[in-house]
Formats: sequence, structure tokens, C-alpha cells
Amino acid sequence: MKKILVPLCVLAAVAAGEPFDDYCSRAERFGFSGAVLVARGGRILLAKGYGMADRANSVRNTDRTLFEIASATKQITAAAILKLEEQGKLSTGDSIAKHLPRVPEDCKDITVYHLLTHTSGVPRSAAGGRGADLGAAVAGYLRTKRSRKPGEAFEYWNGGYALLAGIVEQASGMSYMEYCRANLFQPAGMTHSGFTGDTHLDKEPMAVGYASDQPLRKAIGHPYGSYGWQYRGMGGSVHSVQDLYRWDRALYGDRVLKGPARAKLFKPHLSKYACGWYVTETPRKTRKIAHGGDVRGFHTYFLRFPGEDAAVIVVGNVDGVPMWPLAWNLEALLFGDKPKYPTPPKTIELQAAALDAVAGIYEISKGNRLVVRRDGAGVLVGAEGQGAVDLLNARFKLNRRVDRFDAEVGKAVQVTEKVGRGDVEMLRGLMLERIPKSWPDTVKRRIWPAHEAKWGKLKSVRSLGASSAGRQRVAITLALQHENGSARCRIVFQNGKLNSST
Repeated sequence: MKKILVPLCVLAAVAAGEPFDDYCSRAERFGFSGAVLVARGGRILLAKGYGMADRANSVRNTDRTLFEIASATKQITAAAILKLEEQGKLSTGDSIAKHLPRVPEDCKDITVYHLLTHTSGVPRSAAGGRGADLGAAVAGYLRTKRSRKPGEAFEYWNGGYALLAGIVEQASGMSYMEYCRANLFQPAGMTHSGFTGDTHLDKEPMAVGYASDQPLRKAIGHPYGSYGWQYRGMGGSVHSVQDLYRWDRALYGDRVLKGPARAKLFKPHLSKYACGWYVTETPRKTRKIAHGGDVRGFHTYFLRFPGEDAAVIVVGNVDGVPMWPLAWNLEALLFGDKPKYPTPPKTIELQAAALDAVAGIYEISKGNRLVVRRDGAGVLVGAEGQGAVDLLNARFKLNRRVDRFDAEVGKAVQVTEKVGRGDVEMLRGLMLERIPKSWPDTVKRRIWPAHEAKWGKLKSVRSLGASSAGRQRVAITLALQHENGSARCRIVFQNGKLNSST
């Protein structure tokens, strides 16, 4: 019999990764789909995919699958700006008018550093920078009246990072994407990274983003039609967890940025925000450097602990499963702390007959019930009623729950009733600015008539419950009773404004 010798270091790495793998495997059974990398001391403890990258083709996620990282792209944009400063092509103290066209006179006191740190005074709702024309995008973003003077307060604004991407292009003479590839990705060894729209990544293993009933897209697909100024710089970079770890390692040395630039990248300004990163203190009195990202079908949370030479990187390709609870629990496992969120319970496999026996409707109280149906080798559990939604989302102290979703629920019901009567003005007034202004008219003339053709006239609307769908986002599920049957509708609000509906 031939002996196979396994190095002890490999066995040790496998053993070290077992708690993380066990936790992520449990999370997978409750909906998590993505990839995870945990490392400490320059050693990868876990690098693995969970769930399906492409359900239609039975392709599983791996640690080399590509994901779009949404707002975590801001760290890339910030590093590009600081690299240009290092190269002598700009100063972060420059007025943005030095590097951008069509900056209004009353915005010329905004500096590059103000954009980096979200302290420009432009409110987070300011949008309007769509398309490929940089001048038009600048004018669009800066037409919104400022809420404060630059430098007075922190207010997270996506548009500021689109303007920074424009500054990268103006100062470098290259496209934002070309500059990042040549000056950041290549020195860091990130050979399998890019941006949405990069067709050269087509042959790479790639995740499909699953977002409720919305159209599917691959990681390199555009969430907003193109990689124009409505998204460039604020999101849209595409990576595997292995390449993101290479980025983490590069930020410890001079390959990408030298010492002074790295210090500025991670120096917290207002509200603990540095340049493309949040910087906070851990219970261990060490630094935590973090940023997340959420966009249709893709979600990210990236944690760095430079004083402990550790990193936790979590990416996902299904909506409804936020990444930060997973990342924070993995952090707790890494450092021997108590998990912040409940650990998913162990599961057992049931035979088909047992699964069929479980299916049914379970009333837990008046107006609250769980609906269970067979789904292949498992079951799907749905909730109707706020109490059932809370139970399904593991909020056990229902009698002490603050009804913080009531305002959004009321608006969701009201706006749907109005649309059913052909009135889309409330819908128009509730939309986030990034949603095309013509969308309510499209709903009135095309989407709702097609819906009524199938279901008949709307008779009533009631809420089946609301739940958190991410930071500052609330998802409400509505039951729509029509002449020809009952349909379901999901509406998502972000900071009180309509984000999406399906």
C-alpha cells in the first residue's frame, strides 16, 4: 500500500479553519451564498465558497469566483487618488475645480480631501450624474443645494466618489479603470480583478447575483445600465476573495502606496471615516478598518486588523442575507470573543416523505402565520404578519420590539393603492434621486396595465410584514387582492425613500 505523507502545517491549517467553515456551512443552509476568506499572521485559515455561483448551470462558489463588491470599491478609488498625489499629479488639498469641468462657483471651496472623507457638505441624496459626459455629470451632482459648509460634518455621499473617479481620469490622462489596473491591481498581484463591463474577465469563474424577482446579472454585468458616472468610482469593481486578500497584503508594504499615503488612507477624519474606509477601535484596543458594499445581487464586507495582521473578507451573491453579521461573527471566532449575532443551528437531512409532511400553514397567533412548502431537497418558509416576520428574523423579544417599520409600511400600502387607481404622483415624490424620473410614468402606462391584465383590478392591499434589508433599508411584503386572485409585492425603502419594488 502506498503511503501518502501530509505535511503537518497543512493539517494545522485545516484544523484552524474548522470553526470558520462550520459557521459558514451553517449559514449556507440558511441562505448564505458567496465566498469567505479568514487570515491571520500572513496565513490563510479559511478560503472557501458556499452556495451556488450559477444555479442554472449547477456551478458552486469558490474562493476564486468573481463578485462585484459595490461600495467597497471606494477604497480602490481612494487609493487611486492618493497614488496620484504620491506621483505629484494632484494634492488632496486642491479645489475640485482644479481637476473637474463645470464646477459651480459656490462649490469651488470643496477639496479633493472633502470628497474622500464625505465632508463636502453635499447631501447624500444628491444624484443626477448619469451617462458618459463628465462635465454633465459634475453639473448634475453639484446642482443640489449643500446642507453644510465643506468640512463641517460627515455625510456619506456616493456621488462624491464618482467625482473622485473623474478626478482620477483628468489627472492621469487614463480612464479610471485603466489607471486602477496599472497602478493598483497589477502591483498588488490582483491578476483576476477588474470592473463591470470588463469582457476580458468572461472566462473567469463568476457569480450570478440573485435579487428577488429582478433580472439576473453576472458580476461583470452593469447594475445601472452602464459603468457611467452614475456608478463609476462609488462601486463596480470585481474581485475574488483571493484577490481581495492580495490587496490586503499589498497595503502592508510599499507595492501600492508608500508610508505617508497609506497613513492618510487609514487616518480617520469625522465620524471615524478615513479615505474609503471606516476606522474604529476593537474591544481589544486595536484598530479595525472596514467597509461594506451592497448592490442588486451582490454584497460585501471587508474587515482588516493591521495591528493583529488579520483579515476577514465576506462576499455574497444573494439578496436578503447581509454580510456584516457574518463578518462580525467570524471576527469573534478569530479572536475568541462572544459572537454578536446568534449562530445558525445545526440542521438535519430529511427524506422526501418527511419534507412533504412538514409542508403546511402554521398559525402562531391571530394574523401571523408561517407558510412552509417543499422545495427540492429542502423547504421554503415564508411569513405572513409582522409577528411571523419577526420570528423568522430571530427577533425573540417581540413584546419589546420598537415598531420602527410602521411609517414605511403605511407608505408602501398607500403608494400601492394610489398606483392601483392610476395615481403615480406619490410614487414620484418618494423615489430616490438615482431612479429615472420617467419610471412612475412607465409604471402607469406599461407595468401596472400588464399586471392588471393578469390579475384584474386591485381590490385591497395589506402588509404581510416588514424587515431590515440592510443598513437604512426596510423591505415590506404586501398582499395584493385582485379580481382574479392574490399577488405579492415587495417594496424596499432606504432612509424613507423608495429604493425598489418587485
